[in-house]
Formats: sequence, C-alpha cells, structure tokens
Amino acid sequence: MGYSRKEREPKWFQTDVITITSETGVGSTALFNELKEKFYSDPRKQFASAGEIFRAHAQFYGMDIETFSKYVTAHPEKRLDQLCDGEMMRRGQKNHTFLEGRLAHFVPGYHVLLTCEIEERARRRQKQENYSHLSVDEIVSLIVERDATNKKRYDALYPGWQWPESDYDKIIPTDKGLTIPGEVRELVEGHESWFKKMALVGRIIYCT
Repeated sequence: MGYSRKEREPKWFQTDVITITSETGVGSTALFNELKEKFYSDPRKQFASAGEIFRAHAQFYGMDIETFSKYVTAHPEKRLDQLCDGEMMRRGQKNHTFLEGRLAHFVPGYHVLLTCEIEERARRRQKQENYSHLSVDEIVSLIVERDATNKKRYDALYPGWQWPESDYDKIIPTDKGLTIPGEVRELVEGHESWFKKMALVGRIIYCT
C-alpha cells in the first residue's frame, strides 16, 4: 500500500479517530493540548503525539530535536522513523483517538491540516526560551532546514506522504486571528459534519 490519500482511504471509518497534521511550529501541539483539556473527563478518549514519541527517543539518545532529526536521516539502518511511526499507527487503531503529527493522516479517520505562514511560525518559536536569543530570520532558516530534513526522510520512506491540501477533510489556518479554543470548535464542528456525511453513505463503523 502506498501513502497517498487515494491509497490510504479505507472503505469504512471508525466513528472518532481524528488526525491533526502540520509542519514545524504551526501550532498543532497547542491545539492538541487544548483538546486534552476539553476531553480529559471522557475516559474513552486517547491521545497520541508523534512529537512526544520523537522527543522521547531524542532524549534517550541525548540529543535535541534538530540534532536527532539529522541523526535519524543519516542512519536509516536504525529504522528509528519506522519505530516512532509504527507506535503512532498502533495507537490509531483504537477508536476515540486524537493523533497529532506530520504523518498522522496515514491513520484512517477525519483528517485536519493546520497551516501558518513561516514568518509567524518563527515569531512563535522566538518566544520559547531556547530560541529567544535568535532573530526571526535565523529561526526561519532553522525551520526551513528542519522541514527539508524531514521531507528528505519521508520522501525516501513513504512515497506520496505529503498530501495536497485538497485531500484533507478540514484546513484550519492558525495565523488568521482564530484563538486556540476557536480552532477546537472548528475541528469539532467539522468532525460532526464529516461524521454525518460518512454515516449517510454507510462508511462508519460504530465502535464503542
């Protein structure tokens, strides 16, 4: 099986698997954390973040994210990408799961793409302690480098992984003045509409 939307599309969907995809610094982690807060009282909800999984492996190797990303690219024989991505895929087999990561859309479900201009992504990063000493232009360069590193890795591993925007069920721009609670509302309302559409055509599996 390939990795384009057409090749990953199942005949049926579970009711509540929602994937959130974005590039570095777009705001998926903030949205993901807000979803955790909103649904923390629902014992059915599960949450899986590729960034958290990747950071845990980077910490194990004693590296920061940028260094570890380059290390993974330089050492494909260690299959670290497949290890991290495989864990995401396994977690996505459970219904009522939110998945957040660059490749989260590989898991069948309701697919959300977050977008943001790169300069805004850099300005947000600059507010973080480990980036505060850098200029916006310097951070833009770091983001471009990391995105390129990731693309090189994923192009080799997963042909067709980078879907066009039209293949996502919902696009939420995070740099157009929408608050994070507003993004949550957009996601939840979009999922409700998608669910009704899929149910009408008989493509929903009703799982508890």
